[in-house]
Amino acid sequence: MEPVFKSRWGYHPCDCETYFALKRLHHLWSLVYRREAAWKRWDRKDPHNRIIRKKLRNVNGQCVGYEPTTTPIPEPKTPDLDYYDHLWIGDLYFKAKHPKAKPEEVEPFQATVKKGSWKREPVSRDETIKMIHAALEELSAWFEENGVSPKWSEKEKRIVVSS
Repeated sequence: MEPVFKSRWGYHPCDCETYFALKRLHHLWSLVYRREAAWKRWDRKDPHNRIIRKKLRNVNGQCVGYEPTTTPIPEPKTPDLDYYDHLWIGDLYFKAKHPKAKPEEVEPFQATVKKGSWKREPVSRDETIKMIHAALEELSAWFEENGVSPKWSEKEKRIVVSS
């Protein structure tokens, strides 16, 4: 039987430390998803429409035209990850976040990974926890490299986005 952890609200499939790592991973993964959507919006535009035009305003603050110089919109950076290989992140986060009333109701804490072209198979609990920490390290490193650093506040156990 899988280990179950009791909290004030009920029974959970993972401990607090794993939950907070999974919470941060889920947040970073949602940022990846948003960056992917931004890239798709950028890619749909024709190259001559990928420009930033600065507005010219009059004394009253009304737009009266645009500056003649145009700056190209840079291509949004995205990590080289397959979205469908990481669907287990959202599933595990939902399982860990929502407690159950009885220990018997807690679902197994297992990720499913792609085997072959379409088949998905569950992995063990220990392997799942290793996958969580490995994916968290990989995404954190990518965001640090590319100058976007959502920071994790250990004191508050919340995500703090730096500007």
